[in-house]
Amino acid sequence: MGAWGPGAFENDTALDFAAEIRTAQDLADALTIRTPDQPIDADTACRIVVVAECVAAMRGHPSDDMPRGLAERVATMPVDDRRFLELGCGAGLVSVAAAIAGFDVTATDYYDEALRFTALNVLVNTGVLIDTRIGDWRRFPHDIGRFQLVVASDVLYEQPHAALIAGVLDRTLTGRGSAMIADPGRVAAPRFVEECKERGMPAAILDRVPFEEGNIRQTIDLYEVRRR
Repeated sequence: MGAWGPGAFENDTALDFAAEIRTAQDLADALTIRTPDQPIDADTACRIVVVAECVAAMRGHPSDDMPRGLAERVATMPVDDRRFLELGCGAGLVSVAAAIAGFDVTATDYYDEALRFTALNVLVNTGVLIDTRIGDWRRFPHDIGRFQLVVASDVLYEQPHAALIAGVLDRTLTGRGSAMIADPGRVAAPRFVEECKERGMPAAILDRVPFEEGNIRQTIDLYEVRRR
């Protein structure tokens, strides 16, 4: 790797990679999953930095030293403006799927470790840098905005969560937005339906999916929540 400066594009590896980039998939393909005993080498690190610069440019923040040809190609790459919010992202599998589907993803969780893992998981598997926010349902961020789609899985395991989740949905859904809540029969589910109704957001079971693993047998209810 010949280098002549500290900038993202001031080395041969970065410029060679930049010349090869034609699509967003090229960015995703440059990211590889590595185990802890496989450290990232210098060339891979340079390509990852270039990917980050391209994603920033796709979101309207190009760097001054990005090669002109690359900047022009990145400017024409499609970016979907549909906003997607995940409540309680955990390992980020749903956020990965949403990013692949083209959503502008924001992942939230109570634990910072989950947010960092999710951000890396999405970046490695899709080449997309997503937004992450600490999400305490009792003090949900007021500046997070509104979303076309909000999703959550198994969040109704305590009675107080019925009102908390309904309140978060009321605060974050757009006028024509919808929420999808997967629930395995938790105690707060019936109250959640009532809380949504009181807020003018009827919740209805869209699908029921049987689940079996060993001695565990459950039915996963998929609730859809929409504003009237």
